[in-house]
Amino acid sequence: MRPSSRDELAIAIICALTLDADPIEALFDETYDRLSKFYKKQSGDDNAYYNRRIGKHNVVLCLMPCIGKCCK
Repeated sequence: MRPSSRDELAIAIICALTLDADPIEALFDETYDRLSKFYKKQSGDDNAYYNRRIGKHNVVLCLMPCIGKCCK
């Protein structure tokens, strides 16, 4: 069952590159929210969030494409 809020996502995996995030996505059993359509995100937040489940654990995969470089 999908968590009712982001507060129920207990584990975060943070990746700087899509190259890192792609194989991690293969580990997820169920997708709750892709690209923050349900849980939303703060205005101006350039990160991508993938809210999913691995086994009985609710997990958010955070893709931070601008980490370590200037993107703006």
